[in-house]
Amino acid sequence: MALQTSVTAAREPSSPEPDSDRQDFAGSGSNTGAIPAPQTGTVLNNFIGSGSGPFKQDSFDTRVDFAESSTLNVFGRFSLDYFTLSGKGLLGAVGGPGNGLLGLSGSSNTHNYSLATGFTKTLSASLLTTSGSAGSSTTRKPRSPTVATL
Repeated sequence: MALQTSVTAAREPSSPEPDSDRQDFAGSGSNTGAIPAPQTGTVLNNFIGSGSGPFKQDSFDTRVDFAESSTLNVFGRFSLDYFTLSGKGLLGAVGGPGNGLLGLSGSSNTHNYSLATGFTKTLSASLLTTSGSAGSSTTRKPRSPTVATL
Protein backbone atom coordinates (compact mmCIF):
# COMPACT_ATOMS: atom_id res chain seq x y z
CA MET A 1 0.00 0.00 0.00
CA ALA A 2 1.47 3.35 -1.01
CA LEU A 3 1.30 6.23 1.41
CA GLN A 4 -0.26 9.31 -0.13
CA THR A 5 0.47 12.77 1.19
CA SER A 6 -0.94 16.15 0.50
CA VAL A 7 0.41 19.50 1.56
CA THR A 8 -1.71 22.58 1.97
CA ALA A 9 0.03 25.91 1.59
CA ALA A 10 0.49 27.83 4.81
CA ARG A 11 -1.41 31.11 4.65
CA GLU A 12 -0.34 34.50 5.89
CA PRO A 13 -2.71 35.29 8.81
CA SER A 14 -2.58 39.04 8.26
CA SER A 15 -3.81 38.70 4.68
CA PRO A 16 -7.39 39.78 4.06
CA GLU A 17 -10.24 37.27 4.45
CA PRO A 18 -11.74 35.15 2.97
CA ASP A 19 -9.24 32.33 2.81
CA SER A 20 -9.17 32.36 -0.99
CA ASP A 21 -7.67 35.88 -0.94
CA ARG A 22 -4.93 35.10 1.57
CA GLN A 23 -1.31 35.10 0.45
CA ASP A 24 0.92 32.03 0.82
CA PHE A 25 3.87 32.28 3.19
CA ALA A 26 7.09 32.45 1.23
CA GLY A 27 8.28 28.92 0.55
CA SER A 28 5.06 27.12 1.42
CA GLY A 29 3.27 24.43 -0.49
CA SER A 30 3.98 25.36 -4.08
CA ASN A 31 6.74 22.81 -4.76
CA THR A 32 6.29 19.81 -2.50
CA GLY A 33 8.51 17.69 -4.76
CA ALA A 34 11.55 19.14 -2.96
CA ILE A 35 10.49 17.41 0.26
CA PRO A 36 11.71 13.80 0.40
CA ALA A 37 9.02 11.12 0.32
CA PRO A 38 8.26 9.26 3.57
CA GLN A 39 10.37 6.15 4.01
CA THR A 40 8.00 4.27 6.31
CA GLY A 41 4.24 3.78 6.40
CA THR A 42 3.83 5.59 9.71
CA VAL A 43 2.76 9.17 10.27
CA LEU A 44 5.46 9.95 12.84
CA ASN A 45 9.19 9.39 12.38
CA ASN A 46 8.74 8.55 8.71
CA PHE A 47 12.03 9.89 7.45
CA ILE A 48 15.44 8.46 8.26
CA GLY A 49 18.55 10.34 7.23
CA SER A 50 22.22 9.92 7.92
CA GLY A 51 25.50 11.36 6.86
CA SER A 52 28.60 12.91 8.25
CA GLY A 53 29.68 16.48 8.72
CA PRO A 54 33.38 17.26 8.61
CA PHE A 55 35.01 18.61 11.76
CA LYS A 56 38.48 20.11 11.59
CA GLN A 57 40.64 21.43 14.42
CA ASP A 58 43.97 23.20 14.10
CA SER A 59 45.57 24.32 17.35
CA PHE A 60 48.78 24.91 19.21
CA ASP A 61 49.88 25.66 22.76
CA THR A 62 53.12 27.21 23.86
CA ARG A 63 54.42 27.70 27.38
CA VAL A 64 57.51 29.41 28.73
CA ASP A 65 58.85 28.83 32.25
CA PHE A 66 61.57 31.07 33.61
CA ALA A 67 63.44 30.60 36.89
CA GLU A 68 64.31 34.19 37.79
CA SER A 69 66.05 33.02 40.94
CA SER A 70 66.02 30.01 43.26
CA THR A 71 62.90 31.47 44.92
CA LEU A 72 60.99 33.00 41.97
CA ASN A 73 59.50 31.14 38.98
CA VAL A 74 57.54 32.93 36.24
CA PHE A 75 55.49 31.34 33.45
CA GLY A 76 53.46 32.37 30.41
CA ARG A 77 51.19 30.37 28.12
CA PHE A 78 49.48 31.13 24.82
CA SER A 79 46.98 28.88 23.01
CA LEU A 80 45.31 29.28 19.65
CA ASP A 81 42.56 27.02 18.27
CA TYR A 82 40.72 27.06 14.95
CA PHE A 83 37.62 24.87 14.59
CA THR A 84 35.65 24.33 11.38
CA LEU A 85 32.41 22.35 11.35
CA SER A 86 29.85 21.83 8.61
CA GLY A 87 26.88 19.69 7.73
CA LYS A 88 24.29 19.44 4.96
CA GLY A 89 20.57 19.47 5.67
CA LEU A 90 19.10 15.98 5.68
CA LEU A 91 16.04 17.11 3.71
CA GLY A 92 18.07 18.11 0.66
CA ALA A 93 17.02 21.39 -0.94
CA VAL A 94 14.68 22.32 1.93
CA GLY A 95 17.42 22.03 4.58
CA GLY A 96 16.17 20.55 7.83
CA PRO A 97 18.36 19.21 10.62
CA GLY A 98 21.91 18.66 9.49
CA ASN A 99 24.39 15.85 9.62
CA GLY A 100 27.01 18.00 11.33
CA LEU A 101 27.84 17.71 15.02
CA LEU A 102 24.67 18.15 17.16
CA GLY A 103 22.51 18.45 14.04
CA LEU A 104 24.32 21.42 12.49
CA SER A 105 23.03 22.37 9.06
CA GLY A 106 25.39 24.96 7.61
CA SER A 107 28.91 25.76 8.71
CA SER A 108 30.65 27.29 11.67
CA ASN A 109 34.16 28.66 12.11
CA THR A 110 35.37 29.29 15.66
CA HIS A 111 38.66 30.84 16.75
CA ASN A 112 39.78 30.61 20.39
CA TYR A 113 42.66 32.61 21.82
CA SER A 114 43.93 32.10 25.36
CA LEU A 115 46.71 33.79 27.33
CA ALA A 116 47.85 33.10 30.90
CA THR A 117 50.72 34.36 33.04
CA GLY A 118 51.75 33.78 36.63
CA PHE A 119 54.51 33.42 39.16
CA THR A 120 55.44 31.42 42.22
CA LYS A 121 57.57 32.95 44.99
CA THR A 122 59.08 30.74 47.68
CA LEU A 123 59.18 32.67 50.95
CA SER A 124 60.54 29.89 53.16
CA ALA A 125 60.84 26.10 53.24
CA SER A 126 57.18 25.83 54.33
CA LEU A 127 55.63 28.98 52.81
CA LEU A 128 55.13 30.08 49.23
CA THR A 129 52.85 32.43 47.32
CA THR A 130 51.54 32.16 43.81
CA SER A 131 49.57 34.45 41.54
CA GLY A 132 48.29 34.23 38.01
CA SER A 133 45.97 35.80 35.49
CA ALA A 134 44.34 34.49 32.35
CA GLY A 135 42.13 35.68 29.56
CA SER A 136 40.50 34.21 26.51
CA SER A 137 38.55 35.30 23.45
CA THR A 138 36.25 33.33 21.19
CA THR A 139 35.15 34.44 17.74
CA ARG A 140 32.36 32.50 16.05
CA LYS A 141 31.34 32.87 12.43
CA PRO A 142 28.29 30.65 11.87
CA ARG A 143 26.79 30.49 8.39
CA SER A 144 23.36 29.13 7.66
CA PRO A 145 22.86 26.86 4.71
CA THR A 146 21.35 28.12 1.51
CA VAL A 147 17.78 26.86 1.50
CA ALA A 148 15.76 26.61 -1.67
CA THR A 149 12.51 28.52 -1.81
CA LEU A 150 9.65 26.15 -2.43
